[in-house]
This record gives sequence, C-alpha cells and structure tokens, in this order.
Amino acid sequence: MAQKKFKERNVVKGLRKSSKEFNHFYQEERVKRNGFPIKWIQNPELKKGIKAEANLAVSTSTGKEFYTIYFRDFPNVKDDLVFAHEIVHIIRAKEKKVLIIRVNDKSYSFLAGALMNMFEDPLVDEYLKNYYKFDLLTNYKERLRHQKEQLVRLDEEPIQYSGKLDCMINFSKIALCWNLIKDQDEHQDWIDYKISYEDKLPNVWKMSTYFLSIIEGIGFDSLDKQERIVKEFMTSFIETIYN
Repeated sequence: MAQKKFKERNVVKGLRKSSKEFNHFYQEERVKRNGFPIKWIQNPELKKGIKAEANLAVSTSTGKEFYTIYFRDFPNVKDDLVFAHEIVHIIRAKEKKVLIIRVNDKSYSFLAGALMNMFEDPLVDEYLKNYYKFDLLTNYKERLRHQKEQLVRLDEEPIQYSGKLDCMINFSKIALCWNLIKDQDEHQDWIDYKISYEDKLPNVWKMSTYFLSIIEGIGFDSLDKQERIVKEFMTSFIETIYN
C-alpha cells in the first residue's frame, strides 16, 4: 500500500476526543504554541511493533528543516502516549534539545541513532508523565510483550560486535524507561524479562549492566551529561563514535 499524506487535525482529532491527557497535551504543545508544520504520512510498511515514528530531514542546499511523523494506522485511545511521544521528539529537535551524535566509521552510524533514542525516549516519557499524566505502564507492558517475542526468536547472541552494541543500547533504553515506573509491585514483567535476557544473551547482559552503571553514575538529563556518556561509551566500547 502506498504512503498517503493527511492533515494533522484529521489524524489527531479522534485522540483529542477520546483521551483527556492527549487533548490537554495537544492544546498546550501545539495549539497554544502555534505549532510549526509537521507532515503526517500514513505508512503501512512501518516495522512490526512501531505505530508511529518521527523524522527530521534537513535540506542540503538551504539548511531548512522538515519534520514528519509516519504512522501505520489512524490512532485510537490506546495510542495517545505513542503519538504524543512522537510530537515531543520533534518539538525537542526543533528546540535543539537533542544531542547530535556523528560517527567516523559509517558501519557504526546506526549506533548513533540508537544512542540518541536511548537518551530521548525516557526523557520524553518522563515529561509526558509529569506534566500531562500519561499512563506509561500500560504502554510499557505492551512493548515488553513485543520485546519478549523478539528475544524468543533469537537463536544466539549477535556475532558481530556492532550487533552486540546495538542490543546493549536497546536494553539500556528499556531499563531507563522502566526506571520511570516507581511502583515496584508493577515490575514483575520487567524482572522476568531481565532474567530471560541474561539467560539468552549473557555477554550482552554484562555489557549492558556495565553501560547502565556509567549512565546512572553520570545522569542523562542534560546535553552535557549525555556528551560525557558518549565519551565514556567511546572509551569503554569503541573509538569511532564521537560528538
């Protein structure tokens, strides 16, 4: 099925009616702030498990920035956090609050994006939880089901070192997000996943716990701290990523 462009108001109108959290968020972040243009494109070919995805493109000739949100299906009330999350990604990018990571070795370029997402996803979710009272737990449990399915399909640890690093960064992101769930009684699914992860990917598990100790020792709530983490990542794991 071909991609199709829609007006923003038509994509979000259902969420504004069905989710008080999303409507409050949208009123404050898009309506009152006279929101800049975002292209909304339906793309049924998004990767499995991804409902929506923000994208920033920059014109090489003019330097002008273009913001797009790709979405698989029109959202229902259960998707309120997902769509608010992608909007905040774009707002933060426009406001230059996102760390830009570059690489010398192009074979590792995908890790730069993974690191950026590792910082951004928990920060965005924390903002939505604290200011607009979005329910993170329901969304996190749904994501964890998908992540468990992926883990089951793995026959062995990645052979390539870059694959191990990618798994490490992704696991660290999940852990940082679950740190936002303060009710420890709700952590059993996450605990079970960690046990399965350590059993299935023991080497990546060791790398992940070490990397998380670096992140938690520094903190990641500012660009300066994120830069320090990237430097520690370079020193500890690879020398080709730089800021």
